[in-house]
Amino acid sequence: MMNFNPSIPIGWLTVFSVLTILVLGFQLFWIYNLKISNYRKWAKSLLNIIFATCLLAYLFQPTWISRMASEPVLVYSKDIPQERIRFLKDSLVLKREVPIDEYNGTGNPVYLIGKGYSGFELNKLVGKKVNWIRSASPNKVEHIHWRGLLNQGEVQKIAGEIQVDKPSLLELKILEQRIAFDSLHAGTNIVEFNFPVYISGRNEWGLYLNDSLQDEIRFFVQATKPKSYSLQFSFPDPEVRALSQYLIKKGAKVEEQIKVSRSSEIASGTQELDSLTILISDIEQLQSGHGDVDIHAGIAGILLINTQNPESDVKALNELYETNFEITRSTSEEYRVLESGIEVLPYSFVPKTGQKTLFENSVAVQDQGDLKIGFSLLSQTFPKYLSGDTLAYEQIWNEILSLVTPGELENWNHSAPVFTNQVAEIVYNGINREAESILLSRDTVYFQHDLINPLTKRAQFISLESGWVSLADSMEVYVYGENELNSVRSERILAEFFREGAGHQIDLQSGEEKSGVSEWVFLILFLILLGALWVEPRINY
Repeated sequence: MMNFNPSIPIGWLTVFSVLTILVLGFQLFWIYNLKISNYRKWAKSLLNIIFATCLLAYLFQPTWISRMASEPVLVYSKDIPQERIRFLKDSLVLKREVPIDEYNGTGNPVYLIGKGYSGFELNKLVGKKVNWIRSASPNKVEHIHWRGLLNQGEVQKIAGEIQVDKPSLLELKILEQRIAFDSLHAGTNIVEFNFPVYISGRNEWGLYLNDSLQDEIRFFVQATKPKSYSLQFSFPDPEVRALSQYLIKKGAKVEEQIKVSRSSEIASGTQELDSLTILISDIEQLQSGHGDVDIHAGIAGILLINTQNPESDVKALNELYETNFEITRSTSEEYRVLESGIEVLPYSFVPKTGQKTLFENSVAVQDQGDLKIGFSLLSQTFPKYLSGDTLAYEQIWNEILSLVTPGELENWNHSAPVFTNQVAEIVYNGINREAESILLSRDTVYFQHDLINPLTKRAQFISLESGWVSLADSMEVYVYGENELNSVRSERILAEFFREGAGHQIDLQSGEEKSGVSEWVFLILFLILLGALWVEPRINY
């Protein structure tokens, strides 16, 4: 049975098809009126018809469903349970199954189950029609990835997938302190942890499932210049004082101004701030200083906290900076308590395009040109600071401040994990356009400029060393060895194998196979036909 699977929208498919047919008709009419022999007319017409037919076939991408070959074989790794093998053998109506280490090359197509294969073992399947059948590993995090290089204050994102047979707890820890967690339900779970990072240098975190170490997450954080914060409020407040003390302990430059009346002001911690400063204030100070050029000179981010009347303050902030924040009352109580235990005013931000939210829509940040503007509905966080729960306090404010803090002029990144003997890529975004290479350990890696973004460069490399590998003297890349993150390594090996080969989709219920014409076949046909169209006029016959 023939079907079509075009890769372009039906509208464009129709336009290109009509144009191809019109051009072919013009070509045939032109050939018919040429003063040449009938043999040459037939040859030219036939070549043009075949070329147009191939072009239409490439546009429509014909596919067909056929019964499997007479000698299919199920190939599996030793970590696959026998029950799963028997189930697939019966479902696919197969007569043969063989472990990969005993496979001798007979049987086609090959149904490959699982992912515990080395590159050497997969080489046995070269030249075969290979159909991969995924088999999840229970209680193991799969498809896990994260950023391998970050700047201080940037948000790290760790994402993956895990299948568990009972409700479980997945935790991310550093030195036995829990940084993030996710409660898992029985079955397949998509997990994602997002948190800002502030520990410069090597970071080594543990991923635990029910207190059992699953994986070591390693990445490098590049130190940045201390941030500057200007705290300007209309009245003294323990929330402001606790935040000021916390920022100073972090090494930030802090200026605190409490304007108690028009003619009097309490100032503390005053020091010369950098050109880019984060302004943390209340709505009264923002309104009083909005017409003053000095208050916004060098300001890169604004965060409004300590709101007493959220509805009127949101409206006032929108008028001052042309933002479009919107809140709705979510409870009739005086406060609402988040899952993390934080007390919040009884309102929630309405999620909108162009805005980022935190803490169950209790904090919202919007980019307005080069300025980041944030609004917090958090009631009081200072009790956590005064009670000694500095880790929880730090996590709250790190997440908030990371959204209103501008990015660095230079940014390095690579997708982790990186494995020995596998291709990896480093991406640079920044203003340094002259650098054409970078030193990775003792090897020089050369950049290629991005075709879309002129400030982006990419460099591919393969590391033979495992462990921490130096990058440009000031940074490091962690390269996982042969016995680390085996599940993820196997996924990468399989992905590379299928990129270089030809995978097919199968229907486990019917045992039918969906096939199509390879892109390589179309390429070869086009090259042959274009060559024939070029050569034909130059041949005397």
